[in-house]
Amino acid sequence: AATVTVAGTMLSTNVTGADADELRVDLTEYDTMEKLGSYLASQPNYSVAYDTSGPLVRPNTHSVNLLNVANLDIRNSTAVLVYDQTKLMPDEMKSSKQEIESKVPGSSISFYVYPDARNSARQDSELAATQVRVQRLEQIAATTTEARIRTEVQLGELREGQNEIKALLDPRNGGRRTGSPK
Repeated sequence: AATVTVAGTMLSTNVTGADADELRVDLTEYDTMEKLGSYLASQPNYSVAYDTSGPLVRPNTHSVNLLNVANLDIRNSTAVLVYDQTKLMPDEMKSSKQEIESKVPGSSISFYVYPDARNSARQDSELAATQVRVQRLEQIAATTTEARIRTEVQLGELREGQNEIKALLDPRNGGRRTGSPK
C-alpha cells in the first residue's frame, strides 16, 4: 500500500514495507506547484504528471494552497491533488501586497491587487460609463470656470462704470470724474 496525505504545509507519503520510499515534504520549501512537481518527479519510485490542459493551469501557484487530503491511494491509482479554493485569493492578495511593498520603500499598502482578476461585462460597462461621465464633468468644470472668470471680469468693469456714472452725477463733485482715468 502507498498513500499520500496533505495536511497544512506538509505533504507526506506512507509506503507499506518500503520505509525508504516514504516522503515528508514541507510545502513551503517547494514554493510553487512547478517546483513541487519537479521535486516529486526526481524521487525514486515516484512519477508525477502536471496537468497542463485545463483552463486554470497555474504552475506558479503556491503549493501550500493544496487541499488537505488524507491517505489517498497512490499505488493502485493516480492521486489528484487540487487547490483549496478558499486559500487562493488570500494568498495571492498577500503575495501581491508583499511584492508592492518590497518595490516601493517605505510604503504601507492598504489595498490589494488580485492577479488574474477579470471584470464582468456589466462591470466593464459601468466602468466605461463612469469614465465618460468623469470626462463630461471635467468639461463642464472647465467651461464653468472660464465662464465664471469672464463674468467676474465683466462685473468688475460694470462696477467701475457705475462708480464713474455716480461720480458724474454727484452734485458735490461738480460732475468731475474720480479715480484714475482709463
